[in-house]
Amino acid sequence: MSAGVLFILIIATFFNYLIIRKNLKAKRYGNIVVDLGMIFCLSAFFNGTITGMAIATSVSAMISIHLIFKPIEALTPKKHRRKPLWLKTFH
Repeated sequence: MSAGVLFILIIATFFNYLIIRKNLKAKRYGNIVVDLGMIFCLSAFFNGTITGMAIATSVSAMISIHLIFKPIEALTPKKHRRKPLWLKTFH
């Protein structure tokens, strides 16, 4: 395995850990389900190879970035949901 692939895997794994920890504190359980589901499905798709895990972890990190800005509200308790930006602006 090349050093570049290993470096990407380490950074993406650490980033995923931080995002999942942040989502646990914010009680955003939908985001956690999507993140972990993405990793497990893609690693199963690539038969658990190390390159497949690197791809799965990197894709999960990109999905995590998207979910930071647009969280899934379905499994989040109402008192922990974010207000829309336009409500914060005018009130």
